[in-house]
Amino acid sequence: MKAVLGKPHALWVASAKLYMRITSHNDLAVNARVIFDKAVQVNYKTLDNLAGAWCEWAEIEIRHQNFKGALELLSPLEAIYERIVDLRIATPQIIINYAWLLQVWTSIIPVMKLKFLLVVSTFIHLN
Repeated sequence: MKAVLGKPHALWVASAKLYMRITSHNDLAVNARVIFDKAVQVNYKTLDNLAGAWCEWAEIEIRHQNFKGALELLSPLEAIYERIVDLRIATPQIIINYAWLLQVWTSIIPVMKLKFLLVVSTFIHLN
């Protein structure tokens, strides 16, 4: 038998992206999210594959302007990173990843606030 190269989570991601290409935007919730939900429940050989599945899911939510959904997907990560730091088992790479996550969140949250303000101001001007 020949060894298969590649990342196992990439199959799940490719499958979800295929559904996104052939279905409408509303079907993203029905098809791609179901696939990603199954992808993050797989017992991968390495943690990197599981993290890749979670990150791809969050990226797709962000691409479809579902910022709240992306934050909900990634919010348990903050608690995990804080626990790793508290236990003093963090490696330099873990600290870099945590810093990147916080940087991404601070770039997403102002966009969410801006969208909220636009909706509120539009509502006020209509009344």
